[in-house]
Amino acid sequence: MNNVLQGLWGDRSLTGMAAAFDSEENATEAASLLVQSAGLAPEQVRPLSPEMGGKLRRSLLRSMVPPRGAGILRVLWRAEMVPVTLGAVAGWAVYVCFASSGFRLVLGRPLASMAIVLAVGALIGLLVGGALAMWPDREQLFTRIRAALRKGHWVVVLHPSSLEQVQRAEEVLRLVPGELIRPL
Repeated sequence: MNNVLQGLWGDRSLTGMAAAFDSEENATEAASLLVQSAGLAPEQVRPLSPEMGGKLRRSLLRSMVPPRGAGILRVLWRAEMVPVTLGAVAGWAVYVCFASSGFRLVLGRPLASMAIVLAVGALIGLLVGGALAMWPDREQLFTRIRAALRKGHWVVVLHPSSLEQVQRAEEVLRLVPGELIRPL
């Protein structure tokens, strides 16, 4: 399922994670342990200082969490076009069922009814794609990171690209005193 979602969004990082620490030493130690022991690349680990909490705007935080494997337009294209296509295919299947069952409205105007059913299926797919493209879990992660920075904590933002990296990162973060921040 993760590979399907990663292909749909075009992201290298399917989940965002962070950890809040009371001191710079703990944050630095956690960041180096994550690179050395958890198999994360240095670009997948980003430490943030408490001074950034006051200056941190939503746009700056979005550029830090999570990194995009492709541009936002490519992500939106994939997140919208795949569900729209699937919705249109589902609409076509509904049309075929109506036509084969002898539904008079469909048989009386086959092209018009096919166009309407396909459009409704595509519209439903568009709505689903829009919901997927919003990534509501990221907003929760942003809020918790900003709150930790405003409290004076150091935050290490992680961008694991596989479930194995997520599990190893959690194991490593248990070794260093801090609070794990997960969106869901």
